[in-house]
Amino acid sequence: MSIRGMIINPKHAGAYYTRGQAYLNKGQHDQAIADYNKALEIDPKFTEAYNGRGLSYAAKAEYDQALSDYNKALEINSKYAEAYYNKALVYEKLGRKEVIEAYENFIKYASDQYASLVEQTKQRIKEVETGYNLFISTKEINRGVSRACGAVLVERKLF
Repeated sequence: MSIRGMIINPKHAGAYYTRGQAYLNKGQHDQAIADYNKALEIDPKFTEAYNGRGLSYAAKAEYDQALSDYNKALEINSKYAEAYYNKALVYEKLGRKEVIEAYENFIKYASDQYASLVEQTKQRIKEVETGYNLFISTKEINRGVSRACGAVLVERKLF
């Protein structure tokens, strides 16, 4: 049976969600988004559908839409670990400092099934913190060099 023919009950949000997941796994993100949309029309509180749609948007590099969907899932269920994790991945791609908080929330709410991912995430937080601190240090050094160069230019009346 093709993915397209999977829907047996058109009023069952879970059927659209499942087919959306199949499209997501095949990299057919527009079709996945369409099915997640249908699932959400039927059940507007379907957190997994928001998360799945967010994954499809993220795969298409539509990060604002992805973050919006992860946030909507978290409005419905503030302990939804997967949404925190996926949100962290987007924040990391965007270089946003909120990445650490999102990873920490994933760790806080993750069930035992995510034990190995929790350990990897703890390591990733350390790497992100190190990278962020290095970025801040480099920024401060560059600012100091710019000030010093500016002072030299002014002193020599070159500026």
